[in-house]
Amino acid sequence: MRGIVHNFKFIVNLIALIVLFAAGTFAQTKPLLWQANLSAVGGDVSNVVNNGYGLTLGDENVRQSVYGEQRGYGIYTLPVETLSQAVNRIRAVRKAKVPAGAELLIEVRVRAIGGAWSEWIATTAKSPALLPQLGEEVQARLTFIDDGAGNKPVLRGLRFDADAVDQPAEEKTPQTQAAVAAPLTYKIFATREGLVGGTTANGHVIQTNDRFVALPSRRGLSSNGGTEYSVRLYYPKTGKTATVPVWDVGPWNTHDDYWNTPSVREMWRDLPQGKPEAFAAKLEGYNGGKDEFGRTVISPNGIDIADGTFWYDLGMTDNDYVEVTYLWTTGGSTWETIVDNETTGRFAASANWNTSSYSSQRYGTNYRYAAPQAVSDTAWFKVSIPAVANYEVYVWYPASTGYNSSTPFIVATSSGNQTVRVNQQINGGTWVSLGIFNLNAGDYNAVGVSRWTSTAGYVIADAVRIVRR
Repeated sequence: MRGIVHNFKFIVNLIALIVLFAAGTFAQTKPLLWQANLSAVGGDVSNVVNNGYGLTLGDENVRQSVYGEQRGYGIYTLPVETLSQAVNRIRAVRKAKVPAGAELLIEVRVRAIGGAWSEWIATTAKSPALLPQLGEEVQARLTFIDDGAGNKPVLRGLRFDADAVDQPAEEKTPQTQAAVAAPLTYKIFATREGLVGGTTANGHVIQTNDRFVALPSRRGLSSNGGTEYSVRLYYPKTGKTATVPVWDVGPWNTHDDYWNTPSVREMWRDLPQGKPEAFAAKLEGYNGGKDEFGRTVISPNGIDIADGTFWYDLGMTDNDYVEVTYLWTTGGSTWETIVDNETTGRFAASANWNTSSYSSQRYGTNYRYAAPQAVSDTAWFKVSIPAVANYEVYVWYPASTGYNSSTPFIVATSSGNQTVRVNQQINGGTWVSLGIFNLNAGDYNAVGVSRWTSTAGYVIADAVRIVRR
């Protein structure tokens, strides 16, 4: 019944949008107003606290490298707000104290009706965010950066108003228009991120052999542990590919969404689409060879790749060019993600699941294995699914005659768990399809590997890949 109501609501909203487009403009709606709850801080938050006067930085010694090694940094993504009507323009009015040299950034995004999230867009009282799509679910993100001397911004109050307006043609992004046949892909010079133990722009603490990338704009920055903005990387020299989320901002710049058209690019609008500012600065003398902070650019990199993806997933040994596909740039029609057993916060298994790096067919640096037994002891891969839709589910595992010929894989579909048995004695070291399933939106345990089988041989949990169809 819930699915019928959801589909009916989607159809009604779709008809309304068609009528508005046919008229050539949106009838401006009465603004919706709401107040942000700043008293309770929780959920997706890193180094932001309520000190009794408002929201501010917790520990000034928590830093984020792209903004400067001496500046305290914190980020808080507010809970999703569901509105009574679809909107695409959001204004933020804040009551805050921001010392000179400090920053308080407010960004918003909207989830398309029945679809994916838009990119994040900055908003202020004087300059509201004009989002590239209509939606009833909106979300705000707050970033606090001190002045480098310990003087912190304090946010005491925050309210929003939102409405639906027509968008000028020159301001429309690929997400605004009909979904393109394929997401945008560019050849980009890549460097290894490193920085193990540091904190990324979304609050993630970098682990050894981590798997994510950094892009020089906050617009495509995923939530901490999320995959809503992901890239597919291809390294021609090894023929290897990897799909990983965007968890950090950089290199060099923080406002260079070079994958977008010049008309909507935050900065450097005279550069062609697909050319990072750092590339133009280093190799063409653009902007006097400087980045947005006035630093001399010493590398033409437009993406940083975390160590696990750099060394193991792609087989890179030095900084080099890779092909980068920005998976969210299709307007939501194409989406995919990969979760490895080492992906931070995305894999859970009991102590009965051992770790091995024995097989060269493994995905990443290792995999998990357990003896078959009639017990409830499933190893789960947690995945952030962007929308209710059909997805093809793939699994990766090393194969061996000593492994199980009937390993139960569990897929959490919208109609309940479905079990698919896989012979892990064959077809190792590649993606094996379990089939196409309808999955609910949300962040949850989507694919599991069960020990409940009467067949002899270890069951293996290594990596899963989910692609929207």
